[in-house]
This record gives sequence, structure tokens and C-alpha cells, in this order.
Amino acid sequence: MVSRGALMWVALTGTIVLVGALFFRTNHPSEVETLTILGEDASTMQAIEAVKAKFESEREVKVTTSKSAFEVLQQKANADLSSGTGLYDVILNVNSSLSSYVRNGWVFKLAELKKIDPTIGDEAFEKDLFQNTWHEVGF
Repeated sequence: MVSRGALMWVALTGTIVLVGALFFRTNHPSEVETLTILGEDASTMQAIEAVKAKFESEREVKVTTSKSAFEVLQQKANADLSSGTGLYDVILNVNSSLSSYVRNGWVFKLAELKKIDPTIGDEAFEKDLFQNTWHEVGF
């Protein structure tokens, strides 16, 4: 059985990645933004699909999901990250995959992102991030 701490860690990591992806999207007011999420064909992606219509109706963002078996997810994620194609805005993967992403320089700390864009990681960002993270996991 998965521990509560592990579930909170996955939820927090996913939220950080999602918020980071949203901050890096180029803003085109006349176009609807598309957020592409790659993940394993499991309950997390099913949960995203269950709420995506409401999310899309409240924002000018279209969410597309790409569900794959675990092995295929690994291949797609590694190919996209290593080539830098950026096909996916969010990659939802198990935490054991994170170490290879860090070793290959595909993960940024908030401080590093702030150097790229000073608006990232400000107090309002962190307050919103953690407030919504805890709400989403039910605490």
C-alpha cells in the first residue's frame, strides 16, 4: 500500500511541474493554450480527465492527455526530454524516474527557474502552490 507521505510527495511534485509548465507557456491572447500531459494509463490520468472539462471551461486552456503503459511512458518521456522537443508540458511519472531526470539536467530548482523568469517563485506563487496542493490531497 502506498503511504500518505508518498501520495503527498507525488501530488506536490505534479503540482510544481504543472505550475512551472503554465508559467513557461507563451501567451497568445487570440489562441487557446494547449497543455499536453503525458502519463501512465492509471488512476492519476483518469482523475485529470475527470476534471479537465471543468478546468478548460474556467480557463482559456485546452488539456490533452497522452496515456501510455509504463514502459512506453518511460520511452516517450526520455525521448522527449533528451531531444528537447517539448512535446509534453507535463510528464507524470513515478518518483523513481525523477533521479534520471535530475542526473540528465532535465529538472530545475525553483531558484534556477527564478533566474530565467524573476516572476517565478515569488511569495504569491508559493502561497498559491502550497495552498492548492494541500487542498487537492484533502488536507
